[in-house]
Amino acid sequence: MAFYAISLYSLLVFLIPVSFNRYLASLFQNTPTRTDLSFLLDTVTKNTFYKVVWVLSLLTTILVFVSIASLVVLLFLNPKIDRSKLIKANGEYQKAVAARYNGQEYEIDASLFDPVPVKKHKPKPS
Repeated sequence: MAFYAISLYSLLVFLIPVSFNRYLASLFQNTPTRTDLSFLLDTVTKNTFYKVVWVLSLLTTILVFVSIASLVVLLFLNPKIDRSKLIKANGEYQKAVAARYNGQEYEIDASLFDPVPVKKHKPKPS
C-alpha cells in the first residue's frame, strides 16, 4: 500500500509544476559542487542503497560461479549412458507390468542390475 502512495505522490509532484520546481530545488540544494571521482566514491560507499546493491551483486556473482562449477563437475563426472541396457530394461519393465496386469509372475533379468559389492570382513587380530 505504501508503494502506491509513494507512486501517487511522485506522480503528483511531476504533474504540478510549482511543486516540481521546489522538489528539484530541495534535491540540489544540499548537493556539493564537487564533481570529482572521490566525491562519487564517497557517495556510493556511504549510501546504504549502493551497499545493498553491492552485496546483492556479490551474491549473484558467487551463485553464478557455483552454478558454472557444478555444471563443469556434472559434465566431467557424469557416467556415459548405456543405451542398449536402458532399452532392454524398459522392455523388461513393460513385460513385468503386462504380466502383473494379467495376474502372472514375471522376474526381471538380473543381468540388468549392477552387482552389489560384498564387503569382506577381516578378522580382527587378537
